[in-house]
Amino acid sequence: MKYAFLSMVLLFCSTFLVAQPTVAEKEVADEVKKLNEIWNRHDMDAYCDLFTEDGTWINIVGMFWQNRADLCKAHKVINEAALKYWTAKMDLLKIKIIAPNVAIAYIYETIYVEEDYSLPDGQKFSKGEVTYDQISLVYLKTNDQWKITAGHNTVVDQKMKDFNPIK
Repeated sequence: MKYAFLSMVLLFCSTFLVAQPTVAEKEVADEVKKLNEIWNRHDMDAYCDLFTEDGTWINIVGMFWQNRADLCKAHKVINEAALKYWTAKMDLLKIKIIAPNVAIAYIYETIYVEEDYSLPDGQKFSKGEVTYDQISLVYLKTNDQWKITAGHNTVVDQKMKDFNPIK
């Protein structure tokens, strides 16, 4: 009986020893979910509202946009040319809290081409194609809201995934 009681106490206490997400981590995770939903609706106005005024973005081909107005204009143009033809599944890999009001979200994005389209450079994409990106987002909490203040995405080269030296 004594051991059964002790076992129950240890089991109960161990649930508190397992790392639980912090409030900030939960809030940032919710922001990533919201980003994914907005992205798949192709609502570029709502997308732009996710950024700080001085937000920056480096896209998959290295274009660097240095404020919300520019990155919103660029995403709206690119949405009409390409983004509206696909949807994405954003899997949150990790949230790293840097300070009480600063966090980095690491996301693995699976992109599904929903309709045939061509880029202005002539590159063609066909319905059913799947590509992958890695996204890093720096979130800043001001006025009780988490906003993206910096972002970068890069294409994941599927041919190289088996050669990751730490896997």
